[in-house]
Amino acid sequence: MVCLGGYWTQHRATRQFFHDPGLLEGRLLDQVREMAHECLSVEDWPCLDAWDMAVTFKAKEPGAEAECWAVDAKDCSSPALLARGFRCDPRVPARRHIIVIPMHRLRTPGYCADLERELQGRVSGVEVLDEKTFLRQVTVRARQAGGTR
Repeated sequence: MVCLGGYWTQHRATRQFFHDPGLLEGRLLDQVREMAHECLSVEDWPCLDAWDMAVTFKAKEPGAEAECWAVDAKDCSSPALLARGFRCDPRVPARRHIIVIPMHRLRTPGYCADLERELQGRVSGVEVLDEKTFLRQVTVRARQAGGTR
């Protein structure tokens, strides 16, 4: 009989980072799913978590292209560390690439400006939005695509 040399457990922090959605990510997924209907679809963790979600607004007219937004929800106390660790994964073809930050980060003076400055030269074409602005823009775009809400 052979005895195992060790017993491995996955700690909650690791499990949450690699498996469970974070609080912001969960809120966004829930709220965008509530808006999803015939004009909007949501894909969770496209391309094995290249982004947190892909929001696709279906084309209003036949033959027109659908519009996809790749979204990553990020909650980090340091905008510099967030920018240094962020990678814009090109596997999700999207018209917009968006980092969404939680509302409480706006209480830190200059957080958005610092994050945008730190992203310059590291990635291009990535927008930074707070969660309310992002959800408002999804709502407006869904209406344009033919949604009723």
